[in-house]
Amino acid sequence: MDYKVLKQRLKRELSEELYRHSLGVSKTARNLARKHHINEDKAYISGLLHDCARDFNKEELRELIKKHKIRLDKYEQNISSVWHSIVGSVLAKKVYGIKDRDILKAIREHTTGSNRPGDLSILIYISDFIEPGRKFDSLEELRKLSSKDLYKTAYLTINKKMKHIKKKGKTIHPATLNFRKYIENRLK
Repeated sequence: MDYKVLKQRLKRELSEELYRHSLGVSKTARNLARKHHINEDKAYISGLLHDCARDFNKEELRELIKKHKIRLDKYEQNISSVWHSIVGSVLAKKVYGIKDRDILKAIREHTTGSNRPGDLSILIYISDFIEPGRKFDSLEELRKLSSKDLYKTAYLTINKKMKHIKKKGKTIHPATLNFRKYIENRLK
């Protein structure tokens, strides 16, 4: 895949802020992939496209879900904040021509995780949270740890995200709980 063409298209379709975020995630993902012996090209492409549907509003996402006959589980139907990742994986395939299952899975799972994530999905989940444009408490610790231990970083990232979701009074998708359990088992 020609990164230049992909980046040009994303630059036209995303807001400037979201485009910068996607570049940050893609660079973070590629660097982490190199350190953890994960395919760097897949990491870079996943990072670029992970939020390709993020700028659509709720109604537009609902229309895309109908148009592409996307099946949402009972939790996803009520958690619209995850729709962009689900629609994004479909757009990555149908609009951007991505055929690689690992990349599509990483895009789909970057908001919730899953009970059987691949290393690429874990890497994108983390990269989305720690990319240089993010400003949260204790991010520097996570950034340093991410170079050494992907699973410990994932565990801490999941917990931080869950705490934030609970604080906002939102529902935590069961996939996130399963993701945390999967990571806990890997840490034992």
